[in-house]
Amino acid sequence: MSSLHEPRGLIFDIRRNSYHDGPGLRTTVFLKGCPLSCAWCHNPEGLSPLPELLFRPLRCIDCDACANACAKGLLPRELAAGGDPTARGRAGSYIPGAAFGADSSEKSLRSPCADCAAPCAEACPSEALQLMGRAIGLSDLMAELRADKVFYEASGGGVTFSGGEPLAQAGFLSAVLDACRAEGIKTAIETSSYAKPAIFMNAALKTDLLLLDLKVMDAARHRAYTGRSNFLILENIQSAAREGLAYALRVPLVPGFTDYDAGLEAMADFALGLEKSWQEARECSSKTAAAGETSPLDQGRAGEGHSPVSDNGYRPEIHILAYHDAGKAKYAARKLLYHAEATAVPSRERLEAVAGIFSRRGLRVRIGG
Repeated sequence: MSSLHEPRGLIFDIRRNSYHDGPGLRTTVFLKGCPLSCAWCHNPEGLSPLPELLFRPLRCIDCDACANACAKGLLPRELAAGGDPTARGRAGSYIPGAAFGADSSEKSLRSPCADCAAPCAEACPSEALQLMGRAIGLSDLMAELRADKVFYEASGGGVTFSGGEPLAQAGFLSAVLDACRAEGIKTAIETSSYAKPAIFMNAALKTDLLLLDLKVMDAARHRAYTGRSNFLILENIQSAAREGLAYALRVPLVPGFTDYDAGLEAMADFALGLEKSWQEARECSSKTAAAGETSPLDQGRAGEGHSPVSDNGYRPEIHILAYHDAGKAKYAARKLLYHAEATAVPSRERLEAVAGIFSRRGLRVRIGG
């Protein structure tokens, strides 16, 4: 059981038996909160740093179990539908304590639902109400991760922290990485790299593998599609390469947004420069080790053999990730505008052509994560 004084985080999912978020069999922990707002985001439930109560009216059986569970005698399904006590048959969500602009279709219910643990969602027999985001303490999370350790060890897998943006909960992430390292559990961080350099590098030195999203090289396009500049992102990615840290670049191929040849060619050139920096760092580290000294890189690692960079033949990879439309239903449930509504899933031929842009430069590339 978690202590009141231990680090606590907010997660919205724990997915076991994953093969897509790093090597081997993995457990992926999704942390809530993200500073970006990518037009094609397929996890909108991870954007807000606060819990959300989602209402799916087609599942509602009007049993009033949610009202019976509410300590304040409210009818949560009506509130989640938009705050109108006469509302029927409308999907929506609310975020306790959040404030949205006038253009948002989500409702802010700072009172009376702020700081509520949403017993209504737990009581709902049809799962029409679902709480997206639960607080969890370090010891409770480690108990869940530890349960799968035998599978990590057998497959060369481990735990991946995703989101949202895991670096948005930097303190909690750092504590969990330390705990995993202490127990010999390998870790990976899937990140946009949008964080202060000190926060980024603190986490980067504590993990075994960085899964670095690289969406768009052009600064104006990046801001238009994600709401943020890519300056910090590129700086942090370059810092990871210069330190010789194990990484893979993950390139989301989204037609109409990230999928254009000029941008992909520039990205491939950037990736080639990164690998050269990475190789120089590794050569320097090897020379230091041969001299019987310890480099700062190795001091920041979990120990000999714990990191993929110590494996013979390891090289950074490029992962071409095809856009998929699985997130559409999530936006509909929240009555949110989905900017990639008309976006088509890229063909296999296009994926292979894009992979060729990177492989022609001698980079190690694969389709999928």
